[in-house]
Amino acid sequence: MKQRRWGCTCGCLASLAALVLGGLAFFYYALRPYPLSGAERWLQANTQALGVVRISSTDAGMSDLQQVWLKKVEEQVTRNLSEKDAKAAHSAFVLARQMTDWAFYPEIYFYEYGGGETRKNVTVVQLRHFFGWLLMRSLLQRYGFTPIQLAGDLTELRIPGLEETTGPLVGLSSNLLVIGTDEETVRAAVRAPARRPMTDSPGEKFLSYFEDLRLSNPEAGEDAAFLFVNVDGRVRNLVERIEHWTAVAGLTQRFEQMLAAQRLTFEDILALRLSMDVMSSDRIQLTWFAYLPTPDQARRLADVLRMVSEQLSASAQGSKLTVKAESRSAGPVCQFSMTISGLRTVLEQLFSQWLPKDSGSNEAKRPGHSAGQ
Repeated sequence: MKQRRWGCTCGCLASLAALVLGGLAFFYYALRPYPLSGAERWLQANTQALGVVRISSTDAGMSDLQQVWLKKVEEQVTRNLSEKDAKAAHSAFVLARQMTDWAFYPEIYFYEYGGGETRKNVTVVQLRHFFGWLLMRSLLQRYGFTPIQLAGDLTELRIPGLEETTGPLVGLSSNLLVIGTDEETVRAAVRAPARRPMTDSPGEKFLSYFEDLRLSNPEAGEDAAFLFVNVDGRVRNLVERIEHWTAVAGLTQRFEQMLAAQRLTFEDILALRLSMDVMSSDRIQLTWFAYLPTPDQARRLADVLRMVSEQLSASAQGSKLTVKAESRSAGPVCQFSMTISGLRTVLEQLFSQWLPKDSGSNEAKRPGHSAGQ
């Protein structure tokens, strides 16, 4: 009888040990970090723009901005929900606040390929481990993203509210979350080799701008960086957007007139590079680098930007937005720095435009059905 009891005890202990070891092995596999790829992995011969945003809770300014943004989104999403659904949504947002450093790497890359009607965009998020993939899959299913196709380890999903024939699409693979213009763009991003051959690079000129981004060794405090090649009137379009965001009427026209006075045009700017430091949800520092053909043109552009900065500062007087700017040139590059305070007011206005409005029902509008779309 004692031998039988001893045998049962040993069997139970062996089963328990197997369960513990199996659980440890699973957690080791599930939390084993996936390799991190650099931005060059997704460069293509027709790359016209790229950028990186670093979302990390260790950066005080970015963390503050993220909390404000998530709070605004949560307020809008839960406004017409029942008490039970609102609590569930609140739990999801609490998880979202905690998951940034745990589920995926801080660097989120943005790319633009081609131009005109053939322009395509892709956003790449690199997951840290298997649990990151499991969490993203659960969130996508929870919020109505519809799987439309499987291709190996890639699941392609349709964004809720969009027609079946329209993009963008979301792609989820074992270590990537990709948002792309269409199926071809998503698959190309997921299948991109870790070491892309130089024969597929965008060219020496673009690579020289790309190296200036210093993505692998960014400046202290840099939370985002972008590079734009001036094709299809991109610089002019950007100034028009700044005019819209800052509500400085006629900014684009006056800027163009000041350029002409210095024998310059928007087209003389070969490329733009932007470095962004989010100091808080209310204050941000932007540093623009404009590449021109000659040092003389860079000096003349610096003179123009000094006048533009004076107009921006004057226009901001009496409002909650404060702009301080300065410009200088070094070789064929003109540098223009801006510190903007009172940003939270502008962000609240943008939130009110971007977030879905009350529809009078218990169901918020789905993405893609906002005004003007």
